[in-house]
Amino acid sequence: MKTNHAGIWFDPLEFTEPLRVKIMQAIEFEAVVQAQAIPLPNSAVLSPGQPVRVVVMYELTPAVDQPEPDDDAILRLARHPLVMAGFNPLSREDAHAR
Repeated sequence: MKTNHAGIWFDPLEFTEPLRVKIMQAIEFEAVVQAQAIPLPNSAVLSPGQPVRVVVMYELTPAVDQPEPDDDAILRLARHPLVMAGFNPLSREDAHAR
């Protein structure tokens, strides 16, 4: 083991092997997630079982139809009450009288 000018230990034999270079193709596209899957465009020619590296970028806006993980039906109704024609809620007195 030797040390370089910054005092970092390294093995000079580690650098004697040739570098292995991976050449990768990049495809950039926009898609909508469907059933936990992202459909690829037709121009993406991939073989079944071919290894790929995937980077998913998305905006931090929650989906309209997706409840939050700690959400339940009561919270959803409190946040977005149902509007029904002809519905008259009970007054406080009528609610307490029942």
